[in-house]
Amino acid sequence: MALGLGLLVVVAAGIATSAGVAFACLVWSYKRSLEREEDAWWLKGEKGKARGSLLLRTLFWLASKSPATHDAQMADEAEAKAKLLVNADGVGGALQGGVCFIGSSTFTFWTRLEDDMREAGITDAKCFNAAFGGACTRHVNAHIEALCLRFRPKVVVYFCGTNDINLDVGYPKVAPPPAVATASAPVVKQPASSSSSCDSGGGCGGAGSSGRSGVAVVHRDEAHTNFLHFVGMVKAALPGCRVVLLAATVTPLVVERQAPYVERFFRHNRLARDACVLLGGVEVVEQGDFQLLVAHINALCTLMVVAHSF
Repeated sequence: MALGLGLLVVVAAGIATSAGVAFACLVWSYKRSLEREEDAWWLKGEKGKARGSLLLRTLFWLASKSPATHDAQMADEAEAKAKLLVNADGVGGALQGGVCFIGSSTFTFWTRLEDDMREAGITDAKCFNAAFGGACTRHVNAHIEALCLRFRPKVVVYFCGTNDINLDVGYPKVAPPPAVATASAPVVKQPASSSSSCDSGGGCGGAGSSGRSGVAVVHRDEAHTNFLHFVGMVKAALPGCRVVLLAATVTPLVVERQAPYVERFFRHNRLARDACVLLGGVEVVEQGDFQLLVAHINALCTLMVVAHSF
């Protein structure tokens, strides 16, 4: 009996180890695919899309189950990126007064960011990538000094918040029913609205909120609240610095998670657009519109040069 139980334990341990190694290999392969901007064989086609979605769901689930571990991992990632930036800055301050791209993995895996921006004609300021993969908005805010403010950028390009939404940060266990979103509606077709007012907690008046309209109360958006805090810290430390927010994109993974998550992304973008109108010095660019992003950065860099000449 004891021999049988021992053998069972060994087999179970072997299966668990093999599963762990296989999962680690899949994560590594997925990261390599992002770096190369080319899907690995197991990510191609409809079945590949489903495999990738399952992997991401698993990663989100693991992170949500252990926020302390996630925070520790992000602290390590931020510290490692800060060291790279300090080395790049060097004695001559090569990054000072540049364009800081900060946020999560959308920027982290943009490995040609600096080259792409230079080739697109941004030559008035050095672009540098201060993003770290897996970050939520609270992680970016916690490390804003080491990754951004110390280099006194002219322009900060910000993309973060999608991990907050996917990890249900600041949302109830059961998502509220969708109000206006459909999985097929592209983010770029949502009209910007400047008629509503946003508070520091991410609540806005107008469509989708409580008040005279009689529409049900919406849940507060922690990613949006932290973005407002981020802008406040940038403006306090660097009054002349401009912020460009890259809007969240509804990816196939988000669509697969169905309407409540799709609505969260749409609402997050609506809050951002409204807030940017009220804040001043902050602009929103739809993700995927590279030429518009370049045009905004060029215009803002030129504006800063002219302002400093007086």
